[in-house]
Amino acid sequence: MLDRLGLKHTVVDNRHEALKRLEEQDYNLILMDVHKPELNGLELTKLIRQHSIKRIKEVKICALTAVAMEEERNICLAAGMNDYMTKPFTFEDLKERIAVNLPYK
Repeated sequence: MLDRLGLKHTVVDNRHEALKRLEEQDYNLILMDVHKPELNGLELTKLIRQHSIKRIKEVKICALTAVAMEEERNICLAAGMNDYMTKPFTFEDLKERIAVNLPYK
C-alpha cells in the first residue's frame, strides 16, 4: 500500500533495529504495530519519546492495532503516539491517516 502511494518506507523487526534506523535517518511518520512479540509498540514509543535527539522524539507515530476499543486508543495516545488506526484497514483508510499526519503543502 505504501508503494502504491509512492512513499519510501523501511520495515524493522525489533526495537534495537528501529532505534538504530531512527538515529541514522530522518523519518516523517512511524506506523507502529502495537502488539508484536519482539517489538512492543507501546514500549518502543516511550523509548522514542524519551530519546535525546529532538528529531527522533518528535517524529509522528500512528498506532496500528487489531483492538478497536476506545481504551486501546487512549493507551496508545498516552504512550506518546499521535494517531491510531485499527486493523484490518483499507488502502483508503491508510491514505487518510497518512494525509492527516503528513499533510501535503
